[in-house]
Amino acid sequence: MLVLLAVCLTTSCAPAAEDPAPPHDTPPTAAAPIRYGEQACDACVMVIGAPAYAAQAMTADGRVLSFDDPGCLVLEVVMGRLEPARSRFRHADEDRWLALDEVAFVRREGTPMDFGYAAVDRAEGELTFEQVRAEMDARFGPGR
Repeated sequence: MLVLLAVCLTTSCAPAAEDPAPPHDTPPTAAAPIRYGEQACDACVMVIGAPAYAAQAMTADGRVLSFDDPGCLVLEVVMGRLEPARSRFRHADEDRWLALDEVAFVRREGTPMDFGYAAVDRAEGELTFEQVRAEMDARFGPGR
């Protein structure tokens, strides 16, 4: 019985993995840690489970919004519900964040919400943020 209790306490009760903000990040660019596997996307309300596709937006008033798919952040911009002061995207293949001026996107199947965009370094990508925004506007924008 004690073994079963110990297993329960060390597995199911363990805190979710977090993604801390880089130590050199200072407000207003600092982002809040994401509680992967627990925290809901601020757009679609699905759980943010795949760090490789996470994105964050910081608003002018200091709020930090987290997303499970880069497309969720972009769609919020397209629909006029978000005007981020700063944005950052997890690199799809490396354990690091990319600022808006560093990011580009590649098409990739299997993103959490199936928008099909994965963030990579600008030199590796085929699409800029503005190109993704234009594609998302054509697919989902107001009046579509």
